[in-house]
Order: sequence, then structure tokens, then C-alpha cells
Amino acid sequence: MDYATVKSACIIGAGVAGLAAARALAAVGVTCTIYDRRDKIGGVWTDGYLEFGVQVPKALYEFPDFPLGRDVAEFTPGPDIQRYLEEFVDHAGLRDSITLNTEVIEVIPPGQDGDWEVVTR
Repeated sequence: MDYATVKSACIIGAGVAGLAAARALAAVGVTCTIYDRRDKIGGVWTDGYLEFGVQVPKALYEFPDFPLGRDVAEFTPGPDIQRYLEEFVDHAGLRDSITLNTEVIEVIPPGQDGDWEVVTR
């Protein structure tokens, strides 16, 4: 398959990796739909991790064009990371691409038409 012809993509999970992938794809003209089974974005960070945070300095965990605030702790707590990801979604213009409370239960490889089928619940 010639991936240069891809115009749309499905991303499963609105965590850090899913959001980064959506932004990278959008930069090359690919429209994305992001599905997440939870009721808010952030992947594992939506669980709060009230007593935990990142294990690296914040500069290693932020998006290069959207730094964590100066007031955020160097080893950023989970709730602050989750808020940061919510803010990043708006900064990157991804909010309308995200479908929450939707679990992907099956991904069916392309048939004759070349399109993948994504089955959700």
C-alpha cells in the first residue's frame, strides 16, 4: 500500500502517544479520529495518579512547542500532567477529533476497497 495516499486515520487511545500521533499526522494532512474508552483524555493519567507523577524532569515529558508551566513541579504530579494534556488538546486543535466513552472492540483489515473497519462500542 502506498501510504502517501492515506487521508484519514484512526487512533486508539487519547493518551500521550495517541495525542502525539494525531498531531504528527495532522501536520502532514491526515485527518484523525481518536477513540478513548474513558470519559476524558489523558490515558493512564486520567486515573489521577494522585500520589505519583513523572519520573523524569518535566522538560523530558512536555511537547516541544507546548512547555509545562513554570509553576509546575519539576517531577510533575499526575493530576498536573492530566490537566496539561487537556490543555495540549486545545493548543493542538485536536478536541473535535476525539470521541470519548467509546471502546474499540475490533479492527478489521482492509478488504477489496482498501479501507480498514473500526468497530466500536
